[in-house]
Amino acid sequence: MQRSPTAPRTALALLLATSLTVGHAAMAQDTPDAQRDLYDRGLAALEAGDHDRAIALLERALASGDLNVIRLSLGRAYQRAGRCDDAHATFEATLRARPVTAPPPEEIARRVARFEAELRATCDGFIEITCTPADLQLHIDGHGPFACDRPIPLPPGTHEVAATGLGGRSSLRATIEGLTTTRVAIAIADRGDASNASRWLEGLLYLSGGAAAISTGVVLDILPDSARNFELDALDLAPVGLYAIGVSALALGLYTLLK
Repeated sequence: MQRSPTAPRTALALLLATSLTVGHAAMAQDTPDAQRDLYDRGLAALEAGDHDRAIALLERALASGDLNVIRLSLGRAYQRAGRCDDAHATFEATLRARPVTAPPPEEIARRVARFEAELRATCDGFIEITCTPADLQLHIDGHGPFACDRPIPLPPGTHEVAATGLGGRSSLRATIEGLTTTRVAIAIADRGDASNASRWLEGLLYLSGGAAAISTGVVLDILPDSARNFELDALDLAPVGLYAIGVSALALGLYTLLK
């Protein structure tokens, strides 16, 4: 049966008005009747909101020939059905498919870019969190726990990531874009490491203090007035006290470092 030439133009105007795929007029020139019929019925189902039927019909139309307008419409049907990954893959393949006479490839590319932007704004993205240590418990926006180093689906936007473990807590904010994986790292310092650092600092302070005390004692012990007056006075006793304090501090420092 021969189709009326006005029907494609009417359908084309409707598609342009509703931001669906264009291409009825070109389909009339570039495709056989069976494929064009499947395409028209698929678009009608898509316009009616019957996304599953639209997908089935458009997939059958695509099986008869890889045309960019069919792929674009199929990607739109996947998008409306919430099948974001399928929609994204189909939109990318649209740019490699055989072009129809009209609309021109530039118009198809503009629509692909707009539909892809819609996907990124509405479809889930993923976050993958590297944890130190690896067994931290993760919560995102108060929900969880989640495991480290595994993709976690999240809607686009900014999210609060919190990690707990080792008696501590750490948090960060991550911005997610649809269809992409955002990788971040979060860490909680081991309190044992902090304790070791504190112990080493304490030991070094004792050692430096002991060394200073002994050095001061030596200086006082060899001062001319102290060494030559042959009298027992404060200058003679001070080095002894400093030696005792210094040796005690050195011993305490070594003990602190080695315990």
